[in-house]
Amino acid sequence: MIDREQRDVESLILVLSNNWLKAETFDQQNKDRFFYDVLWNISNTIPVIITYEDLQSAGNTGKINSTQLRKALSEMELTIQRLVSLIDDRLAVHQNRIDNIIEYEVNYLQMLAAERNLTDIEIGVTNDYYQIMQKPNVRNILGVKLDFTYEVVQLRQDLDQKLAQVIQRVKSEIEES
Repeated sequence: MIDREQRDVESLILVLSNNWLKAETFDQQNKDRFFYDVLWNISNTIPVIITYEDLQSAGNTGKINSTQLRKALSEMELTIQRLVSLIDDRLAVHQNRIDNIIEYEVNYLQMLAAERNLTDIEIGVTNDYYQIMQKPNVRNILGVKLDFTYEVVQLRQDLDQKLAQVIQRVKSEIEES
């Protein structure tokens, strides 16, 4: 999930970057698929730590003797809750703002035809992505998406570290038993 989010960050940076880099990006043969991904793709996957959830729902977290392990589990749970909240916020922005770009600023059928390899539909007007990316509203909305995605990457990395700490604490507990 972290790798996918980082690829999304890189794509967003690319479309928001310097003009010479944009021209190179916009001249690609697969530019319609690239912009389809930039506009449409968003990860809303939340990791589920089933063992910890089972302990919580059974009321067994109190049976964990190690305060360090209990603290690590609590920190992991807090990070998951923050990630859920941030992903929900990002999804709301996406649905309310990115959908406006798709509806009003681009010919979505052109991108859809490229993404799904649809050759039998009339795509209409060709997208001028260079021109589209000059519009302040498009740039600002993609900037907001980039900001949220940066934050999601950071929280996912933080969660990954916290999970590694929990695993280490559990291994220590098992070895001490």
